[in-house]
Amino acid sequence: MTDFELKYSEKSVREYIKQSFFGGSVVGMLPTVLCAGMLTAIPIVGLIGWIMLHQDLLLIVSICALALDAIIVLVISLLIKKYTKKLSTALRAFDGLVCCVSEKDIIFVRDNAPQNIISWDDVDEISEGKTAFFIRTSKGFIIILEKDCVLSGTLEEATEIINKKLNKK
Repeated sequence: MTDFELKYSEKSVREYIKQSFFGGSVVGMLPTVLCAGMLTAIPIVGLIGWIMLHQDLLLIVSICALALDAIIVLVISLLIKKYTKKLSTALRAFDGLVCCVSEKDIIFVRDNAPQNIISWDDVDEISEGKTAFFIRTSKGFIIILEKDCVLSGTLEEATEIINKKLNKK
């Protein structure tokens, strides 16, 4: 069993939001990469066409496509920032809880008294990021276990338990 102190830092919450937006795997990111590639190719092809054909319409299309690209990047950045702030604020209520991860279940403890027990059967999604493990339950509860907040046990033990559960999902 490994105990984690729940601390929802901006960095780990932002990482969770990015994984949710763009997908945590290569296959999940494929649509995003393809759309970004197409949106980048349009201004480049238009600019090459303008250079070769000297048609002003192609230059206008390239400039508009480039402006659209900039707007999309700005909107996505603002959405990530907004949802990170919103989720961080909502999760602040759980700061200070201790989360015990075992083979059987996940137990939340405050002042040495169990507050909530979540069975691994109630977990819908598990993913691992650079800074934390992300667990989402069937009721929509998000558990972010930051890797540098281990109180007792080892990170390797927790990684082993979580990877076993991840492989079962």
